Amino acid sequence: REVREAQESVRSGLSEIRHDLLEELRVLESSGRPLAPEEMSRREHVIRELDRVGETMSREISDIERQI
Repeated sequence: REVREAQESVRSGLSEIRHDLLEELRVLESSGRPLAPEEMSRREHVIRELDRVGETMSREISDIERQI
């Protein structure tokens, strides 16, 4: 039960962080000017890292569930 609560807490936290970061990126993109190549690269990097962290956390939680 505690593992499930921790899992939901982590997923919720990551979802909130993802939402906030994507909203910040939307604000930057709507500034009326196109993003510079470096900004686009950083944007893509942030999105990839968010996906990676989410996948890693899911795997770790699954590993813990199997050990219990």
